[in-house]
Amino acid sequence: TLDKNGTDLPLPVTGSGGSTNEPEAPCARCPFVLLDHALAAMPQPPLDHTSWAAVQRWLTDVERGLVFRREQRMVARAVHRALAAEFHSRRHIESIRRSMQRAAVREADKDAGIYWTMREAGRAAQRPVRVEVDPHAWEAFKHRAERVGTTVGEHLGRLATEALRRDVIGPPVDDGRARRTLFVRIAIDDDHWTELRHLTRSNGWTIGRYLGTLAEREAH
Repeated sequence: TLDKNGTDLPLPVTGSGGSTNEPEAPCARCPFVLLDHALAAMPQPPLDHTSWAAVQRWLTDVERGLVFRREQRMVARAVHRALAAEFHSRRHIESIRRSMQRAAVREADKDAGIYWTMREAGRAAQRPVRVEVDPHAWEAFKHRAERVGTTVGEHLGRLATEALRRDVIGPPVDDGRARRTLFVRIAIDDDHWTELRHLTRSNGWTIGRYLGTLAEREAH
């Protein structure tokens, strides 16, 4: 909680931003009140008295009201800028505070030896695999996973699971292109993983090359 004692900033119109004796009464320096006063500062023309003296008095009042309106507008804009700066600085301080709190919790978990265990438990993609894939296709696959709002491990695991459910397991592509072996964690449950291992092994394929083929097909 930030200490607002001694602040010169006005309270909001509803009075909900601080403690007042009359919570529904707006502060006298509220920008809305200042602008309302400025609008009310202009006198009505003397329609019932059209003498030169009455017109001169009215023009004098109008000029005085214009000065008052201009001054009130300048004050209202200054108050608005101060409120905006206070709001943004408060948000920035709160953001830094939350970041420091998260860092303190992370360091405490590391000291207790539970940080990495908790981190691994929170991963959606848990299954470690090796993927043999064309590097250019893999980069395109990563961009595609990012566009759909997921990780490469979750996206690749979803493709493998859908292929098993639809029974569209096909042979891996072997076109002679150079490929890299990458270590990835994918999101796939135990039953589908066992099924995938059985199907690839029975067909003489490797899981890594089969998953790489899925990624290449998705990339293109």
